[in-house]
Amino acid sequence: MKDIKQKVTESLDGFNPDIFPYLPFILQDLWEMGADPATVTGLMERNIQKTGLKVLDIGCGKGAISVRIAEKFDCIVYGIDFMKEFIEDAKAYAKKYGVESKCIFRQGDANELIHEYQNLDLAILGAVGPVLGDLYQTLERIKPLLNSPGFVVLDDAYLPDDSKSEYKRCPHKTDFFDQIILAGFSVAEEVIFSRDGMEDDEMEMFIKMKNRVSELIAKEPEKKELFNNYLKSQEYEFQMLATELETGTWLLKHTK
Repeated sequence: MKDIKQKVTESLDGFNPDIFPYLPFILQDLWEMGADPATVTGLMERNIQKTGLKVLDIGCGKGAISVRIAEKFDCIVYGIDFMKEFIEDAKAYAKKYGVESKCIFRQGDANELIHEYQNLDLAILGAVGPVLGDLYQTLERIKPLLNSPGFVVLDDAYLPDDSKSEYKRCPHKTDFFDQIILAGFSVAEEVIFSRDGMEDDEMEMFIKMKNRVSELIAKEPEKKELFNNYLKSQEYEFQMLATELETGTWLLKHTK
């Protein structure tokens, strides 16, 4: 079974867990690293009428989604992330935007912590990858924590059914939706992203990461291969997003 550092590394598009301690440095210039906050809040506005929501942001990163939700809605948002540095940044951003009383961030392994959050109205899965398992396993683990109706925001991707790609990080389209249905959820709304619209943002992110990798190589040249391999992994991910993957954000609904 993969340990949590391997899972977190994979969720951030890496393969070698030796890169793990360097990820906060490489990603220091990025705040929004998963789902798009405007897309998430839009899905909530259009589909969830309840006030005083109880929200859990799993793999919250630096809190971009949590902070935006807390700004826009009358609710408390709990955020969990394994990266200590990300949680420190999340708390700083919450203070910067004046929502520190609405955002409760906690560092730790989501596998061990999620069961402590009950009666949730909404769980956020903002491109968290395999941290809790595959899509079906993840939804099965979240389902008992939700009220009825309960919602999940899922930011993810799938391969078209006719794709011959050997890419292993995402299922094919039919399998993707089969896992959602098998876990007892329905799709309340989906937002599919245009590849053209993502290209500029991806290039900007890649340039920032590349600059930080260059700094690391200058400091620790003996680890040049490790750093460059992570950059190659990111480059491959961006290439797949531009050519093969269908990406989107889905609001899933579960009724007990």
